Amino acid sequence: MRRGAGLTAWAAAALLVAAVAGAQPVITLDPALGEFPEGVAIDKPGNIWVTVQPLCEVRRYTSRGDELMRVRLVGDTCIGAGGLAVDATGVAYAAVLTSSAATRGVYVIHPDGEFHRIDDTGQIAYPNALVFDHNKGVLYVTDMDLGAVWRVGLGGVDLWVQHPLLVGTVPPPPPFPPTQRLGANGIALRHGALFVAVSFAPRIVRIAIDDDGSAATPQMLVPPPAFVSRGVFFLDGLQLDVHGNLFVASPNLPGIVKLTAEDLALSVLAGPPEGVTAPPLSLVFGTGKGARKDLFVTVNQSFGGVGNGVVRVPAGTPGLPLP
Repeated sequence: MRRGAGLTAWAAAALLVAAVAGAQPVITLDPALGEFPEGVAIDKPGNIWVTVQPLCEVRRYTSRGDELMRVRLVGDTCIGAGGLAVDATGVAYAAVLTSSAATRGVYVIHPDGEFHRIDDTGQIAYPNALVFDHNKGVLYVTDMDLGAVWRVGLGGVDLWVQHPLLVGTVPPPPPFPPTQRLGANGIALRHGALFVAVSFAPRIVRIAIDDDGSAATPQMLVPPPAFVSRGVFFLDGLQLDVHGNLFVASPNLPGIVKLTAEDLALSVLAGPPEGVTAPPLSLVFGTGKGARKDLFVTVNQSFGGVGNGVVRVPAGTPGLPLP
């Protein structure tokens, strides 16, 4: 998601309750320096990786928020660095959107700051979110423009699935052009199926992975009316806990929405009263001792509200472990 118009003014007042509510600041970025967070991932030792847009930077912090590393992936062609994923060895993968296919795609970033772009990922029109499938040995990447999921592996880069359910069906708010349709966004994997959050109109789509690695026909899991009836008009990042509960970032609330595994009942886990006072974009479960039941969420005040960085939100249940 790129920078857009402001949200409502009540977020400033809601910030006053943050000290006694659920969300606790972990990393603070400086808007005056053009630092706006997008993606977030946590490695096994508990270090926090963050993409910073529109600088096209990837940064790594300790669990206490001390900066360890900073790299700039792209120069003048950068539009923004998006989603992040970290593998079991501590290597990060970032989705990067630029104005050129020569620099757009998925970047691999090592803990020492060395990085490179994966060949042929420039064909992904709008790379956004990523998730590993260690059983198949591949990385799945959502494409917001094409309404698609790409697969990246040793066999190369291929368009894994493209389907109308993954396409944005209503115009996004400014500054996006009214002709653009923002589709497949956040992505998660559990029990041989991918779950994709579609931005506009908001919905969750489930895609089973067949035994041969191909995509089954996408199925609507949560339709737009279920979200819109609760005031949720825009979905971004997506995570699953060990029980199959879904956690989705909703920038327009702003807040984190939970959908139960049993009946997909929707509730707001954290919003302004709980200290989420700027639009959340991405979220990830903690990995370290005492952190697995918490979500680490990027909040981005370039879209309005108050707060800019990473906050920690109690989820009450542990997330899926790293592959």
